[in-house]
Amino acid sequence: MISKSIAVSVATLAITFFTFATLPKTGEIQWQTDFDEAVKLAKKSPKKKLFVFFTGSDWCGWCIKLHREVFLKEAFESYAQDNFIMVKLDFPRKSNQTEAEKARNAALAREYGVQGFPTVLIMDKDKKVLHVTGYLNGGPENYVRHLQESLKAR
Repeated sequence: MISKSIAVSVATLAITFFTFATLPKTGEIQWQTDFDEAVKLAKKSPKKKLFVFFTGSDWCGWCIKLHREVFLKEAFESYAQDNFIMVKLDFPRKSNQTEAEKARNAALAREYGVQGFPTVLIMDKDKKVLHVTGYLNGGPENYVRHLQESLKAR
């Protein structure tokens, strides 16, 4: 026979597991790190634009703030999944990165005139820049509204 304390523990564990399993998930954005592959995906998904995030993920305070305050939130994630191929071009100082990735990211930053971090470029499938932005106050809802308005104007 199972003791009462074990039964209570098992029930508590089951409730905890069920609760966390049904919570909205964050961090679900699938970031591409290969720009050329992302362009190929965009061409296969004509309704989606490229969302290209130039970041210093381990040293740039504004990049980290944008990631935490906006990109990890459900309001942004759901909009992003429906509208963008997400691309992260990172320029870390502490994290390891292949020399080829460093060179490719640097070449893209030069090609698109990126002067600082964070820089976000919204592009069409032909790599034409439609909008340039960066960090904005106001959380994910404000960021989504900003993107919608800027793309509607195009």
